[in-house]
Amino acid sequence: MARKLTKQQRKFWIPVIQKVVLGLSDQQIITGGAILLTAFIRLAFNRAQLSVYHLNIVSDMAWLASNTHLVTIVVLQRYFQKNFGLRVVRVTLMLLLAAGLIAVSIFTAHQYDYDYFSCPAECLIGELSSNIGGIPMRWMIVSIVFICTDYPGAIVAICDWNSWEFPSIKKFYNSRNGVLKLILKSAWFFVYDIYWSDDFSIGGLVAWFGLGMYWAISDRITGHQVIAYGIEQGGQEGQSENEWGFGQFLPMFLISLNALGAVDVIYGIEV
Repeated sequence: MARKLTKQQRKFWIPVIQKVVLGLSDQQIITGGAILLTAFIRLAFNRAQLSVYHLNIVSDMAWLASNTHLVTIVVLQRYFQKNFGLRVVRVTLMLLLAAGLIAVSIFTAHQYDYDYFSCPAECLIGELSSNIGGIPMRWMIVSIVFICTDYPGAIVAICDWNSWEFPSIKKFYNSRNGVLKLILKSAWFFVYDIYWSDDFSIGGLVAWFGLGMYWAISDRITGHQVIAYGIEQGGQEGQSENEWGFGQFLPMFLISLNALGAVDVIYGIEV
């Protein structure tokens, strides 16, 4: 039989795990936002330098960062509930990331998105309004549905129901009676107690993460098939995609920061 942790052991390990998860959470939401912001800046000021392929990869990486961050929120609910200032900052960052994800989902919804991976992204974005369709449009709908259902759940989860956030909602609910109150109660039970429950959220987020991995791998394979086609004619772009440089090594080193935070807590160093 597995040995249960004693109260003293739990008291020791909970802050350690919380520190690691919090570091991962901060890292993922900042990384996802930075990736999207960089892509949007390049689209606005240097459009020809960002291909359709790389815009799709940006979308995939931001999606994975977003999913990882939402998983950490399940663990950090009580931490944010106890810290009003941190909660406000985190909700603000989450809303900004959600808006960025919706925007990039729309930018990659051109019906010929997968056929023009080697072209500058501005070519398809410029004619996007009349060409949203096909499989890219379906994936755009899937992405937006996920964002509009799971992000509100994560935000509600880290809010403190005993604070000022929800008095108006409570007042409205308590003032209702009869059929309307029953409908509201049933809807809230389904959404909050079932769909936004921890078990359902973790299962759903794992499934969404798997979908994000599928998108990333699929886009990379398709992109390399298109871009690396020119290698036979002496092109180098496909080869350079696999080279490791500063931009590849830096994220690997940043991951170690979470382990350093755990070591600091273990040895009683205030951070």
